[in-house]
Amino acid sequence: MLLGNSDNFESVAQEILQKVIGDVYSPFGWLGYVPFDPSRPKTPPPPDPTIIEVAPAILESYAGTYDMQPTALFQIKFKDSKLWILSMDGESWDPLYAETEVRFFVKGNQDYRFEFIRDESGNVTALRLELQGIPLPTAPKRESK
Repeated sequence: MLLGNSDNFESVAQEILQKVIGDVYSPFGWLGYVPFDPSRPKTPPPPDPTIIEVAPAILESYAGTYDMQPTALFQIKFKDSKLWILSMDGESWDPLYAETEVRFFVKGNQDYRFEFIRDESGNVTALRLELQGIPLPTAPKRESK
């Protein structure tokens, strides 16, 4: 097992395995990681998303609990004309910022994007999560009691 405290550790993992244990068989290619090349200039990070205003009535329709079984439960609330998400540790509420009418992010943690899904009738039915551009399973909205 290799652990790294970097968001690009995978770029050197194959080289480490080859040098340390002679592993030339692990299928790193399918992961799509670009091998580390010190001569290549660093790619600048993407720009911060532009925050837009969304009507309070639309924001309020997103409030609820979204259940991504068996791994996560997302709680979204509408308060003070803003949308909030319960942090992963369950200790605090973080404001969600809109980059479109349906797509949101948390400042300081822009690896995640939250996209609200509506059915043909306009009812919010699910929350689609994206982590560093990779779509994760959709979390259906729980029925209100």
